[in-house]
Amino acid sequence: MKKLVAFLFILSLLSINVFGQSSINELVVLEYGDGVAEDAFAWAQAGGKCAVKFHPWLPGWGYPFRIVGGSVWIHPDFPNGQIIGSSFQIDVYDDDGIDGYPNKLLGSMDCIVDSTGWYEFYGLDIIIDEGMFYIAMVQTDLPPDCAGLGIDSWGFHYYDMSYLQVPDNTEWEFSIYQNFMIRAFIDYSVSVNENHIAQTVIKAYPNPFTTSTTIEYELKDISNIQFTIYNVIGEVVYATEDRLMPQGSHAVTWSPRHLPEGMYYAVLRSEEGVSVVKMVKQ
Repeated sequence: MKKLVAFLFILSLLSINVFGQSSINELVVLEYGDGVAEDAFAWAQAGGKCAVKFHPWLPGWGYPFRIVGGSVWIHPDFPNGQIIGSSFQIDVYDDDGIDGYPNKLLGSMDCIVDSTGWYEFYGLDIIIDEGMFYIAMVQTDLPPDCAGLGIDSWGFHYYDMSYLQVPDNTEWEFSIYQNFMIRAFIDYSVSVNENHIAQTVIKAYPNPFTTSTTIEYELKDISNIQFTIYNVIGEVVYATEDRLMPQGSHAVTWSPRHLPEGMYYAVLRSEEGVSVVKMVKQ
């Protein structure tokens, strides 16, 4: 690890709240941590890679799905150079390496930094049929004129899903710097299983919310339904028992005062399919 440290820059950052209404509500966002950067990370030379391993945990959906893009958190002042206009590369890997490490390259794209904070990228079109996958940010410029990747280093949010590939090395290593702030945007419309195509429209308001939100849905016919709410790592934080509901409009008020700020997913299972709404508690 001493050899690895020689390649790294680490800078402590002020906590920045980046939760808010997403511009991609029709997609599922996979991420770890609370979305707040405490540190930043850059390689001392080009070619180093920082990757996050993702699992499509959202119950009821399964495979296949399409990776369409993602986002990385870029610090505005680290390294202390010309960040805007710098470049980096995004690689997507299968988890078919030894012990589930990255191996087969599934796709790649080039990015030019035109903004800091959460930088979104689109244009990937990668179908995943099984297992897990990695999204890696590849540093293509020399510091200080390169993008510094945010690190969510608060101990409670260590999810052990971040990995490194040192420049000029083909081996991947588990990263002690948790969590690299990389998100995946996935689209389930590719699924050919009609059971996954829900007819029920579900929405939440207000969203984002602070103390409570109302989840609304409308059933076309009488149906057995069940509500489950998950946090960003797939833990159940709220659930109801199956119950028979009549046709028409319905609403459920959720008041998670005991839960931390962050992103949550409300999943409605009915005889019409599975519907999901993303919610953000601020």
